[in-house]
Amino acid sequence: AVGQGGVLEIDAITRSLPGKGMLVLCSDGLWGLVEDPQIRDVLTSGDSLNAMTDQLINLALQAGGHDNISVVLVEFSF
Repeated sequence: AVGQGGVLEIDAITRSLPGKGMLVLCSDGLWGLVEDPQIRDVLTSGDSLNAMTDQLINLALQAGGHDNISVVLVEFSF
């Protein structure tokens, strides 16, 4: 949980984005339970964003899902 005690130190990182792509914002309920190759397979499936989000959550649940599972997919094109 953010800000639950002591001094909160925030890491800020700036990266350039390609002209077209997808961002995955997720909690540790997904990251750490589902392997990167599995996540990549879902993200390159061609399914809708909603379907891919559901698939990722289901993979995390199948892997034990002992924590909250939050996933936001953002598709962008500049």
